[in-house]
Amino acid sequence: MEFHTAKAEELSGPDLGRFYKRNGYKGKISKADRCYWLSSGTTILAAAKISLHKKTGALILNGVWVDKHKRNQGLATHLLKIVLTKSQLETGTIYCFAYPDAVNLYRRLGFKECDEHNCPMNLIEQQKHYKQRGTETTLLALAI
Repeated sequence: MEFHTAKAEELSGPDLGRFYKRNGYKGKISKADRCYWLSSGTTILAAAKISLHKKTGALILNGVWVDKHKRNQGLATHLLKIVLTKSQLETGTIYCFAYPDAVNLYRRLGFKECDEHNCPMNLIEQQKHYKQRGTETTLLALAI
């Protein structure tokens, strides 16, 4: 298994967009995203992105996804442990909007719930927007 990283604008090899679509992820890869993935040969097994929040400049971990045929094998944990310890991440705080089934994974990795006292207000507002449209997420943060 190999670990890869690239800015989305630099991608020329595996098609992460197709990987995401094929496995049920509806988000998009923007040019400024930093992409990370695990592969076996030319097959992508798991992927994640780190985006820069437009209004706050905060780092947002999103697009953590595992091939639907490879789930429940620890690949997301393995990928995130590498991503969160890699030197490409600058020191500071990284945030994520975790779906209910992934909250425990993020907590095991050291993420903690955040609120209006310890989170940028724009992220709190985004969390409220998700809830209003029926998307249940928990806003989490990890100091790096």
